[in-house]
Amino acid sequence: MTVTTVGYGDKFPLSTEGRLIAALLMTAGVGLFGTFSGFVAAWFLESPARQSAELSAIHDLAQQVAELREEVRLLRRL
Repeated sequence: MTVTTVGYGDKFPLSTEGRLIAALLMTAGVGLFGTFSGFVAAWFLESPARQSAELSAIHDLAQQVAELREEVRLLRRL
């Protein structure tokens, strides 16, 4: 309960099934928060070299698309 910050409030499940569902929801919540935190951390820590490599790859793809468009334009003339 403490880890998931759901507290010990006035309302809580009384049945075994309710407690099981609450435990699963709390576990899923902690897992989702951990995953989200990891994505945010990875975004902040992404290396400039990787960013540069991705930009270079995007530039190369854009150049290939331009070349293919020119080739299609020439083929349509035939």
